Amino acid sequence: MRNAILTLKDRLSTGTFSPTVLAIRAAFAKFNVPPAEAEEVVEAQQFAEQLIGGKLVSAETLGAIHQLTGAALFLYREDGVLTGLFAMVLLNAEGRRAVEADQFDALNPSPRHVMAQDQDPAAIYGWGIAATNHPAAQQVIEACGHFAKTAAPHLPVFARPVTPKGLRLVVEKMMFKPVPGSTTGLVWIEPLNQRLPAVAA
Repeated sequence: MRNAILTLKDRLSTGTFSPTVLAIRAAFAKFNVPPAEAEEVVEAQQFAEQLIGGKLVSAETLGAIHQLTGAALFLYREDGVLTGLFAMVLLNAEGRRAVEADQFDALNPSPRHVMAQDQDPAAIYGWGIAATNHPAAQQVIEACGHFAKTAAPHLPVFARPVTPKGLRLVVEKMMFKPVPGSTTGLVWIEPLNQRLPAVAA
């Protein structure tokens, strides 16, 4: 575990993260929702499992994707207690095509579909948001909004909500919409910089 933490920090200090990954990490950190350290992954996965239920990504896979991309898991703590999180997969071009074709395995993503941390992503797949109270949920949602505006306005975001509450959150609060033709409950939101002219009009 310790070696993994040192590796992640070393990569950050030597500048091997892509500009987009650095911007994503900074955007979340601004809202006190920093990227998880290696020893926090199991706790975070158990936290999400308790709150969301159902079949979720394993801690091992979550940790591996976070290590690969440098920006898969972000945690919010109140007085040292974990009360909120956000998890996602940064996709390369092949991964984006797999998602759009309903062929992306969110529980065990293929390495072929996942962006390396020194590359710029082609899309984002949202694993989920979980929180134990409203202030924590609001903090994480605001951090997500900030990262979408400042670090990833050029990227589409996809998700498959696993609960009715999760579906309401992304549709009513985050303006996601169903992907036409999807048979797996896939929803998406187009890049922010493509939506701005319509909003201004």
